[in-house]
Amino acid sequence: MGGLLRRMRRLWLVRFLSTPEGLWTVLGAGGAALALGLVPDLVQLIPWVDGSLPGMLVWALLGLVVVSVAQHKLRGKEGVGIVLYLGGNERWHHSRVQAMVDHAKRHHDTCFVVEPSYLLQGTTGIDPVTITHRVVQARLEEAAGTAAEVPRNVSFYVNAPHPHAYELGKILWNQPAERVRVFTERGEDSPPLVLNGSLMGMSEEQGQVAFRMLRLDSRLKEAPTTEELRLLEEQVLSTQREPSRLEVLEAGQDDTGSPGRPKRLALIVSFENNAITPKALEAARSGRSNRYRIPRVPPGEPSACALARVITTRAGNVPDQLRCHEALVRHVFTTWRKDVHDHHITDTWLFTDGPTGFVLALGALLGKNATLVPWDGDSQARGRIPEQGHGPNLPGVTA
Repeated sequence: MGGLLRRMRRLWLVRFLSTPEGLWTVLGAGGAALALGLVPDLVQLIPWVDGSLPGMLVWALLGLVVVSVAQHKLRGKEGVGIVLYLGGNERWHHSRVQAMVDHAKRHHDTCFVVEPSYLLQGTTGIDPVTITHRVVQARLEEAAGTAAEVPRNVSFYVNAPHPHAYELGKILWNQPAERVRVFTERGEDSPPLVLNGSLMGMSEEQGQVAFRMLRLDSRLKEAPTTEELRLLEEQVLSTQREPSRLEVLEAGQDDTGSPGRPKRLALIVSFENNAITPKALEAARSGRSNRYRIPRVPPGEPSACALARVITTRAGNVPDQLRCHEALVRHVFTTWRKDVHDHHITDTWLFTDGPTGFVLALGALLGKNATLVPWDGDSQARGRIPEQGHGPNLPGVTA
C-alpha cells in the first residue's frame, strides 16, 4: 500500500510538472532562489561571474524578472466565469455549451454553470430569467465571502433564446451605471458591489472557442468615434446598399403622426446577410405576422409602426473583436436615440437576428423603452443539456 501511494504521488507530481502552471512554478521558485541569493555558490561557478558584484547583481535582477513573469503567468486566470444555459436554438448542443465551460475554466479562477430548467424541475409559474439572476447573485455573494479578494471581473457565457437574453440584459443592468451591478441586495450597511462585467461571444472562426465580445458599462451609450465609424464602414456594416436607413411605412402612421397618438418605430438590426429585413418590414408595416410574435397593443392604439430604422451588417460574421462589436452596439443605440428624439417616437419594436450577447446588450440599453419582437421559433426555451454523468457541467457546481 505504501508503494502504491508513493507511486501515485510521483504520478501526480509528473502530471503537475508537465502543465504550464507546473513549469512556471518551478521557474518562479528558481528565480526566487537567484534573487534572494540562496544559490550563490552555483552562480559563482559561472566563469564570467567569479564572485564579482556586478555579475551577482545581474543574476539577481534576472531572478526577479523570472519571478515576475512566473507570477504573471500563474495569475493569468482571474475573476469568475459564469455559464448561463436557459435553453436556446436547437443548433446549440451539449458539446458547444461544454466548450463554454472549458473556456471559462481555462481563463478564470472560478467557473460555475446556472441552468434554471434543472433547478426548477418542471415547476411552473417561476420566471427562469429571474431565478437565473438570483442564483448568480447568491453564488457570487458566496465567492465574495469565502475568497481572499472579492472577485471584480465577471465574464458571462450566455446560451439563451432571444426573449430570455433580452430580459436578462434588463436585469443585469437595470439602471444607468458605470459598471454592471450584479449585486442588488447586500443589506442596508453594505453598498452594492459594482463589478466589471463582460459578455463572451462564441466564435465561428476555426480553432477559436470564445472571445471577449462586449464590456457592460456606460461606454456602450456613447456615440461611436470617428475611428469606430471608419471601422464599421470597413469591416462590419453592409456594403450592398445603405447600411443604415430610415423608411416611412405607408400602411402605418405617417411621418408626422397624429397629435396625442403613440408613434412607433421598428428598429431592425439584421445580421446574416440581411435575411430578416423583408419579413420584419412587413410585420412592422401591417402589425401582423405568422413568423413574429407581435406584441399586444392597448385598445385604440395603432397596431403597426410609423417608421422603420434598418441597420444591416455585411455578409458573414462580424469579426471576433471587442472593438467591432462595441462599435456596432454603440452605433445602434445612438442611431435609435437620435430617431426617438428627431421623430418624437413613443414606442419601439426591436427585430433582430443578432447573436445572444448582442441581444442581451440591447436589453440592457433599450429594455425600458423598446419591446423585443421575437421570431416565433425562438420564443420558447429548449430542453436541458444532455447529461453525461455527474460532470462539472451540472448547474451550480463550481469547477
